[in-house]
Amino acid sequence: LRVTSTEDTKTSAIQINPRSFLTISKVEINGKETGDFTLEEENEITVKVKNEYTKDMEDVQVTIRILNVDDDDIEEESSTFDLNSGDDEEIEFKIDLRSYELDQETYTLEIEVEGDGEDDTTHRTILRKDVKLELEKHNVVIQSAELGSSSLQCLPQTSLIVKIKNVGTE
Repeated sequence: LRVTSTEDTKTSAIQINPRSFLTISKVEINGKETGDFTLEEENEITVKVKNEYTKDMEDVQVTIRILNVDDDDIEEESSTFDLNSGDDEEIEFKIDLRSYELDQETYTLEIEVEGDGEDDTTHRTILRKDVKLELEKHNVVIQSAELGSSSLQCLPQTSLIVKIKNVGTE
């Protein structure tokens, strides 16, 4: 912004943060709003999005990210959908964390919702939530088991190769 008078000129930066009318009204992890991530099975993340605008929204898309997993982010996107004024929609994601090296007890879940109003306005909301990783003290997962021979005979020895992963805290 620049204001000029006969005596002086003043320039000042103005920052505008427009309000997004796409809101995230609820986030559930494994069926609970206070849920934890697990390594036992797929994690189910449900995001409820509401259109609080006076116009319908088009091309709404929800993106979830679990930040800093194995020095990278895990990202999933929903299909695009339309959302009428005043309506809400639940979007479900399934993420399997068993194949990742998880070395923290808490991870940041970032949820981004973006869509376009019928009047060509763009609406975007980002929510970040810290989520604990549910770890048991003593827990191993058998990743694979393989016999040394495809047919077993009554011999004094055979071999079994088992690949396990410690997913417990000890």
